[in-house]
Amino acid sequence: MLLLVFFSSGCAASLANGGWAGASVTRGLVQVSPRSHELLLVVSGTSLRMQMSKDHAAQLDRLSGAFLAVRGPRGKEEIVVRSFEILEAPDGLAPMVGRVIVDQSGVMLEDQVSRSRLALRGAALIDLKKEHAAKIWVTGSIVGPQTLLVAHWGLLIPAP
Repeated sequence: MLLLVFFSSGCAASLANGGWAGASVTRGLVQVSPRSHELLLVVSGTSLRMQMSKDHAAQLDRLSGAFLAVRGPRGKEEIVVRSFEILEAPDGLAPMVGRVIVDQSGVMLEDQVSRSRLALRGAALIDLKKEHAAKIWVTGSIVGPQTLLVAHWGLLIPAP
């Protein structure tokens, strides 16, 4: 619930003009161009090429279909990705993002914002146990105190 409030209130509107500007926030859908295989951010029917670091590219390559808030300068045809937040995962739900922790307590998600741990439950644990220390997004339902029943999840950064 707290993350939902954070995501819905923490993002500024994107720039309306076509020129370059400072650290604006632009919301859009991640897609891969069928022709060039470039990552695009689709904003109000306009496709912007995304320019980004290798670290961001590795994560964004896994987020086709996700709705993001992207921070960085925006031009008429491209946006420079300085940072991003996942507003909706590819499954259409608001995700939590963090590191997978596997220890004697079970499989948990250490939230990247609050650093609190949430116990994960469900059939996905078979695969998640193999991802200790990886950065993931996860969606699901709260089923108890500090417990999330996983609906879907996706890898952002593999374990070191």
